Amino acid sequence: MKLRAFAALLLCAVLLAGCGGQETASSAPTDASSSAGGAGSSAPAATPEPTAQAGPAVDWLVQPRTDLEIVYSLVEHASPDNGVLQDHAYLSLFEQNGKIGAINYDGKIVVPAEEDIHWCPVCGLTNTDESKIFNDLGEDVGSGGHGLPDMEIVYDSGLGAAYVLEMDQLVPLTEYGANVQPYVAQLGTLTAAPADDFSAYLWTDPATGQTEPRAVEWGEGYVLVQASTGKQVGPVCEAIESYSDGLYAVCQDGLWGYLDIEGSQIIPCQYQKARPFCGNLAAVQNTDGLWGYISLAGTVKVPFQYQGAASVSNGRAWVKTAEGWGVIAVNA
Repeated sequence: MKLRAFAALLLCAVLLAGCGGQETASSAPTDASSSAGGAGSSAPAATPEPTAQAGPAVDWLVQPRTDLEIVYSLVEHASPDNGVLQDHAYLSLFEQNGKIGAINYDGKIVVPAEEDIHWCPVCGLTNTDESKIFNDLGEDVGSGGHGLPDMEIVYDSGLGAAYVLEMDQLVPLTEYGANVQPYVAQLGTLTAAPADDFSAYLWTDPATGQTEPRAVEWGEGYVLVQASTGKQVGPVCEAIESYSDGLYAVCQDGLWGYLDIEGSQIIPCQYQKARPFCGNLAAVQNTDGLWGYISLAGTVKVPFQYQGAASVSNGRAWVKTAEGWGVIAVNA
């Protein structure tokens, strides 16, 4: 009898020892549910690590890099007047360490950022003081010299006429020939100026034919002006980008869309940013801050999934993801 009681006590001791070992091994819960279910446990539930958002699946033609930022593609410009660049549309400007260089669609840096270049409509790619002009290979082919600036045009809505600021004269826009597309003019008012105001412009009154000094008081806003009539077409805009593929990129109420040459709204102003149409496609940024590409009809051709995007040139474009800037194929 004593032997049987002793055996029972020994068995209980072994079982208790085994339960104590299990509790020690499982005292640190493996997930939040086991921690919450442990009665009497004072340890808070473990917070799961945030799940990384997967980026867009991209078929890169040129692998992305994070050491530079693409500024824009030179396809947005017309060919320079000097003929030095044979295929400027194959190049893009990039920023690195606060300076500007040029890179091609093979990912090769053609002009290093140390040169700190800019675009001139006459010289093409030239450095800050225009002492160098670069060709497609990045070679210095000679000194530049500031080219002719874009025409500065003022539109006086009271007079219903546009004038080109040319040296010390206000020349009617109608004297520059019948351009197919309208010009971009800034709103302004021509006011009388004293004869000894040497900063004033000479203006000829169309009613009397008399020439008088006039000062230009610049206003806010831009309009399209028909070259043949000098009259405004379309609405007043906060900004108007240059003409391309039949449309102007315009900003109204802080958002961007597109007008045609008659001033009609073709694509509503609904984007945070918009680049010019190139090859029937335009890079636009939606209100969520993502970039994609739309057609001339406003149809989304490339989904809004990029952190940055440049204009398309010959079916290629620089785009930005979390991995950096790289080149993809983009078809219209």
